[in-house]
Amino acid sequence: MWDLLLAGAAWYLCGVVGFLYWWTEDFQADARTVAEALVFGAMGPATVLAGWLIHRVLLAGEPRELKPIRIRTDDDRRRPRR
Repeated sequence: MWDLLLAGAAWYLCGVVGFLYWWTEDFQADARTVAEALVFGAMGPATVLAGWLIHRVLLAGEPRELKPIRIRTDDDRRRPRR
């Protein structure tokens, strides 16, 4: 039963994050956009696919690139900087 609950939560979370990624500009979302993301989250990965298709076909733009996140660790502080 827990695996089904976790799969549903992952599906929903994928939809919410996908909506916020493809339908907002630089994740600057107001309350209405967050509410829409919570509603469209039920569509799961289909939200990501729809957003990608609309940006790729209708808007004729390149898909956005994910920016890498640099997480500093304790090892980084010990290494000498170049």
